[in-house]
Amino acid sequence: MNRPIRPARHLSQPPVHAPNAALLIDFDNVTLGIQKDLTKELRTLLNSDIIKGKVAVQRAYADWRRYPQYIVSLSESSIDLIFAPAFGSTKKNATDIRLAIDAIELVFTRPEIGTFILLSGDSDFSTMVIKLKEYGKYVIGVGIRESASDLLIQNCDEYYSYNDLAGLTKEVDPPSIQRDPWELAGQAVAQMARNGDVMRSDRLKQVMQQIDPNFDERNAGFNRFSKFVLEAGQRGVVTVTKLDNGQFEVSPGTVAAAPVAALPPAPRPRDGEARESREGRESRDDGGRGRRGRRGGRGRGD
Repeated sequence: MNRPIRPARHLSQPPVHAPNAALLIDFDNVTLGIQKDLTKELRTLLNSDIIKGKVAVQRAYADWRRYPQYIVSLSESSIDLIFAPAFGSTKKNATDIRLAIDAIELVFTRPEIGTFILLSGDSDFSTMVIKLKEYGKYVIGVGIRESASDLLIQNCDEYYSYNDLAGLTKEVDPPSIQRDPWELAGQAVAQMARNGDVMRSDRLKQVMQQIDPNFDERNAGFNRFSKFVLEAGQRGVVTVTKLDNGQFEVSPGTVAAAPVAALPPAPRPRDGEARESREGRESRDDGGRGRRGRRGGRGRGD
């Protein structure tokens, strides 16, 4: 018996496949400010609008001997419990180091993961966040409003308050001084040249964001960084060369190479002024010789 063929659905636009995400929980930091049911809050987080795509990795890091009451509930929520035993005086750092190492390892072992969601407000993770962004990853931070580090908030692509995940609100970045983007580009390309770095435009953006995490080419009016680079080349901030593969090679430009403006050359005299100047010098020279001759003649006559 032939089954009826159902008509295909017509989509108004093709589906967007968001990159997979990794959820990494600094449990020592999280439990400091969570008074409600933790598993309920995590479910709210995973169902919230800030999660784009599939969460392929869910890990919570702690010395679980200290939190036995959470082991069953977290395991039932499909969260892998990573045991980071704490010894000596650096008990908290054991968890931080293990989480940071695993995050960088995921960059290479799970390249399909494009978004990292970090549940922590600890400034110690700022360097890790910068490194993840260097590898092209998108980093979302979730922390406690009262204790979250300003440095971590600035370095994350997005940062949300953990106080009430049911009503996630975007955390406002602390006020910061906006640097001139062209000056920043000149400083970054000069630093790359000194360090023998790869002189490509994508690397230029990474170095610029290392120097100033607030840099975004959209704030300068460009929707793509390649357009920003071409404008920087027009301004002389960098020298831009398009390679055969379509990428841009960059090097220090004329403006960046000369931070102190050179003095303009002295204006050349016009032809009439030059002749007049030469005639004046000749007449002065002749007058001087005549006066010396007259003084000499009087001396011989005497």
